[in-house]
Amino acid sequence: MNDATQARLTSIALTGRVLGTLLSLSPDGAENRPLFAAMAAPGWIDEWPYGEHGELQAIAALMAAGLAQGVGESPAEAYQRLFIGPYALPAPPGARFIWIKKMCCSVNPRSTCGAGCGKTA
Repeated sequence: MNDATQARLTSIALTGRVLGTLLSLSPDGAENRPLFAAMAAPGWIDEWPYGEHGELQAIAALMAAGLAQGVGESPAEAYQRLFIGPYALPAPPGARFIWIKKMCCSVNPRSTCGAGCGKTA
């Protein structure tokens, strides 16, 4: 693997880790507090591996405005609304049955699935 490919893979891995952490963990969590603080400061755009400088400056300004205290909903409220929901999120009808069928077929692939999926190995 050459140096350019390795650098690109490193950039992709960094981007995935940062965005994955921002989207999967609560903004109030200990893991995300330093990351949100870094994204609120404009200096991160010099180290970000993708995008044009002007685009990144606009994104940084929007992020800083969104993270500012007293502007709209807090990051924790937005996380709650977007990823958890204001109320209990019931499973759609049949979701449990579909999961059971998948489990049955993947756990016992050599026989016909007893849940009625009809798959055999």
